[in-house]
Amino acid sequence: MGGVPVYKNQTTVTFNLTNTFNSKALHDISMTIGFFDTGILNIKWTWADQSVQRRVPLSVPHSVINTTPKDNIQDNLGKYVVLMDKPFSIQINTRLTSTPEPVLTLKSLIFNDYINWVNM
Repeated sequence: MGGVPVYKNQTTVTFNLTNTFNSKALHDISMTIGFFDTGILNIKWTWADQSVQRRVPLSVPHSVINTTPKDNIQDNLGKYVVLMDKPFSIQINTRLTSTPEPVLTLKSLIFNDYINWVNM
C-alpha cells in the first residue's frame, strides 16, 4: 500500500494499492472506501494509471443502488475500518457490538483485465 492513508475521522478515503509482485501483468489500483449512508460502506476500485487502456471494473448502476453520499453522515471510517500496510489487510468491523469485531477482512487482492481475485 505504501503507507496507511489518514482515514480515522473521515467518511471517505481514496488510496493507491501498489503491485508487490513486481509483475508487469499486474497493475496498481486506486481504491475508495467510504460511507454513502449511515452504516453503509461502499468499496470501489479502478486502475491507478488511467493512461493505459484496460478493462474497467463493472459498477452497479446508480438506478439500482444510488451510492451518492448523503450530506448528514454521522459515521467515520475509524470506527469500523482498519487499514494495515504490512501485511496488507482491510478489516471491516461490525456496528452491532460495543467492541470492534471483524465481519470481513480482505487479505490480498489481484486484479487484471480478466481476473478479480480477493483473498478473505
